[in-house]
Amino acid sequence: KWLVDIADSIRTDGAVPGIIPSNGWGYEWGTGPVSSGILFEIPYRLYLATGSDAELVAYRDAFDRHLAYIKSRANKDGLIEYGLSDWAGPFEILDKPPTPVAFTDTVLYLKCLRIAQFAAERAEADASAYDAEITRVEKLLRATYLRTDGTCAVDEQTAVAMLICFGLYDDLAPLKVQLKHLLESNDFRHNCGMVGLPRLYEALDICGLSEYGYRVLTSRGFPSYTSWVDGDATTLWETWQPGNSKNHHMYSSFMGWLIGTMLGIRAAAPGYEKIAVEPYFFKDIDFCRGHLDTPKGRIEAEWKRDDAKIYAYIMVPEGTEAVCKGTKLRPGRNVLCFGA
Repeated sequence: KWLVDIADSIRTDGAVPGIIPSNGWGYEWGTGPVSSGILFEIPYRLYLATGSDAELVAYRDAFDRHLAYIKSRANKDGLIEYGLSDWAGPFEILDKPPTPVAFTDTVLYLKCLRIAQFAAERAEADASAYDAEITRVEKLLRATYLRTDGTCAVDEQTAVAMLICFGLYDDLAPLKVQLKHLLESNDFRHNCGMVGLPRLYEALDICGLSEYGYRVLTSRGFPSYTSWVDGDATTLWETWQPGNSKNHHMYSSFMGWLIGTMLGIRAAAPGYEKIAVEPYFFKDIDFCRGHLDTPKGRIEAEWKRDDAKIYAYIMVPEGTEAVCKGTKLRPGRNVLCFGA
């Protein structure tokens, strides 16, 4: 239903409004890849979750129409720069984040290109048609935002995390050091909007800094999730500052991190044909339990400390392959023991 509505909203020139239906909003406010990237994201996520590429294949024409429009909005340097930015972060002005919109837009444009190319591969079409533009954008991003010492020219959490998540580097080490410093110097509080915060947790995992992710999630003071809780919030808000929507989805990505990193449940193949259960045993946590419903059934995971050992209990549904830290799991309940 979402995809049908999005496709119906595409203008003849390929533009997509920031809010659909767009009555009263139009095609100027809230646009850009931050918003319209959902056209690409939904089919790709459906493929990962279910194993079906039907939507990826069916919406290829819409992909190409909107990609042409995004490219037509490039600035004189070839960067994409329109619409929403790293919106609604802990900034004095919500739509003026420290990470430039030309950075976030262009990286997200690259993501859309990569998904469109993958859709072409699934359709057994000419995926090489995207090669030149993908290469151009990757080179442009590196030349513009990657310093000769391997660090990001935009010294902000969002920018560094996005370079890491999208593989826009030759050596991870300088970016890892830069990201560590950005968090340590800010008392492990995030300084990201809705674009950067999901990538921050992912980038920290890539860098082997999951403990830092936990410290960000549980940090105190403004801005933090605990500041909402301490302020008697019972829902997720649109902004870290009071005054806007008090029931918003934008900052819910930490829930996926809890499932994928703390519990460790991740799809190792589309549709959960294969599952990797790789929990990270956080030093400040002694117990963790949860589940994930998949097309193959419910996966349950639990781990707890007992003196010098950690015991993991994993329930695997029938019809899927599962592995936990190198150990092949059988359908049903599995018990594993690890050194603490």
